[in-house]
Amino acid sequence: MNEKYDRATAIHYSAYCPPLHDLILKYVLLENEIFSVGLDVGCGTGYSAIALTEYCSQVHGIEPSNSMLLEAIQDKKITYHQGSGEAIPLSNSTVDLVTFAGSLFYAKSLALIQELKRVCRSQAIVVAYDFEVLLDDILVQCDIDLEKLLSSYNHQVNFSNNSDFSEIVVDRQQVEFEATASELAHIMLSSSYNYDAFVQKFGSLDTFSILINELNKIQKQYDLKANIYFSKYQIK
Repeated sequence: MNEKYDRATAIHYSAYCPPLHDLILKYVLLENEIFSVGLDVGCGTGYSAIALTEYCSQVHGIEPSNSMLLEAIQDKKITYHQGSGEAIPLSNSTVDLVTFAGSLFYAKSLALIQELKRVCRSQAIVVAYDFEVLLDDILVQCDIDLEKLLSSYNHQVNFSNNSDFSEIVVDRQQVEFEATASELAHIMLSSSYNYDAFVQKFGSLDTFSILINELNKIQKQYDLKANIYFSKYQIK
């Protein structure tokens, strides 16, 4: 993705995100599971880091994209760092809980695992989760060719079958939520694949407003479904 599109999709990420981060963590973490230091790898514009503050006294969010960090949600509990999971700017044995919210597909590597083992305290918890808003029917109604949106991205990447992690739970569910046409437009344009498709269709001058108008022609309020994926481990 070039910087122009990276910046544009970051703005849409920041403007609206489906209310799923909190929901997913409630599936994975117990209400009384309170941690001192949390680490969110691939934090994007900060929605996942904000969700983590409900369980941690202090949160570090790591994100490689400066465009995402420029749009990041500020919170007194969160410290953001530009970087990657392969070079975590934290001291040894300081982290109690690590989350990957839709980022493990890009981040997973031997170097990442070695860094997690370095920065995590003994028995630290690692959570990988993701969600997939089901948009195919709406995209078809918007006359977008779904074959052009095909991606190798895998929502279900996790740490199972890795000897460095003890598996606690791995599961998937389907949930529903409501969105206005404006909120749905933000969701759709936060994907670089969708963004490119709609820029090609409507032009780059005012893609967002045009898409909202098109969605409002279909209906004003949308009942959306999303597949959620989550896994929880204890690091050895």
